Amino acid sequence: MKLRHKNLLFIILFFSAFVKAGEQPLQKGTFTNAAGSRDYYLYVPAKVSEKPALLVALHGCTQTAPDFAGQSGFTDLSDKYGFIAVFPEQNYKQNIFKCWNWFKPENQEKTGGEASIIVDLTKKIVREVNGDERRIYITGLSAGAALAANLFACHSGLYSGLGLHSGLEFKAARSDNEAQQAMKNGSTQSLPASAADAVKCSGADARAGKAVIIHGSEDTVVNPVNAKRAVTQITIMNDLLDDGAENGSQSLRPISTATNVVPNGYRYITDDYGSANGLVHIRHVSVLGMKHAWSGAHRQGQYADPKGPDAAEIIWNFLSGNQ
Repeated sequence: MKLRHKNLLFIILFFSAFVKAGEQPLQKGTFTNAAGSRDYYLYVPAKVSEKPALLVALHGCTQTAPDFAGQSGFTDLSDKYGFIAVFPEQNYKQNIFKCWNWFKPENQEKTGGEASIIVDLTKKIVREVNGDERRIYITGLSAGAALAANLFACHSGLYSGLGLHSGLEFKAARSDNEAQQAMKNGSTQSLPASAADAVKCSGADARAGKAVIIHGSEDTVVNPVNAKRAVTQITIMNDLLDDGAENGSQSLRPISTATNVVPNGYRYITDDYGSANGLVHIRHVSVLGMKHAWSGAHRQGQYADPKGPDAAEIIWNFLSGNQ
């Protein structure tokens, strides 16, 4: 493997464990800041781009980061496209089900909470691999997706794209009880208000971004209504950010709609949203018949369904501009 940055060698030499996911081993490390410590797994493909993009991927409840790395397919795509992927891992001490605590108020702010661990880890990895700061993407499944939505909202200057798979929008809940209700029926919060809060949370660094929202139509863990809410919230966010006002510059109606079928799998509907001039910023994929699982999983496992369209390909291609 040809290393692109001298500090990357230091990372590899001092990782304590190696787990197979793609063609290369996952490299385990631990990151600590004032909010606490979390393990993470770094995936560096054999052929790395000159200024590689970075994808941060957050697992769902009860999952391990290595399992999610393999099941999601992002390590396979890393081998294909040369980007670097990092898979942070929640622990049982912070949540008995290993869920990311997306609903806690401290994780919906610019600083503090376990969200800050992900942000600081992201910045550390980008420096050490000489990554492209303009191409940092955040994604996740379920609770991981909900935390990714928080990070995208409050750090749009850092994360230029979001992959929200079977998750909820920014500030969908502010407590455990609210989270259970939002997952079941959708949040009751005002989407214009939470979109404005997101812009405020990112502050001076706020910028319009791209997002992919993927959800199974038969999901009984996280109601698919949450996907529609995420589309609306991010549309309003981009509307506020593109010219400083909520004036309909981003359409709440699809620019285009397409229906496709996975061979021997599910039918799925893709709706694209964006500006009045036809520039697409949001892609919503509804997988008809799929339950609470990662679509098009590359490996077998809990919350992994290979019969759906390849979510990793959809997310990567849309956010990176390879679509």
